[in-house]
Amino acid sequence: MRHAKRAGRSGALLGALGAAMAALSSQQARAGDSYISLQGSFSAQNQSQLFDFSLGANALMVARTWGNPGGTNAAGELVAGNGIDSTLTLFNSTLVQLATDDDGGGGLNSQIANLYPAGNYLLRLSNPFSQGDGHWATDISAGGKPDRLDRGAK
Repeated sequence: MRHAKRAGRSGALLGALGAAMAALSSQQARAGDSYISLQGSFSAQNQSQLFDFSLGANALMVARTWGNPGGTNAAGELVAGNGIDSTLTLFNSTLVQLATDDDGGGGLNSQIANLYPAGNYLLRLSNPFSQGDGHWATDISAGGKPDRLDRGAK
């Protein structure tokens, strides 16, 4: 009987988690989330930009690009369309690849969204395709327990 109750609670928790992740994947950072909004430009194909950041507590982390088509980033800035066709790759502090995405953020934008434990991370934004005028914009946001989201670009 106890196992049935636990399974029921677990299923409900997974359902709620799935709904929360789906809602976040279609939105920019929510009020109360910690976020970083970055913009730049690549001058040629096959360039990349690295961003290191840390999560101060377990959190739902969403990394998303805004380039093709554009949109409004987490800082509320309008990002023009016709930017790069991006890929995002997330690594942990020992450079183990945790996730990668191409085109999961709508259009040619990339998105990684998942629950991650507190720790240090490295996000690689890449421009492997000959597409657009070279500009890019990336948001990294953390919700749930947004105690701290520190950033640095390498």
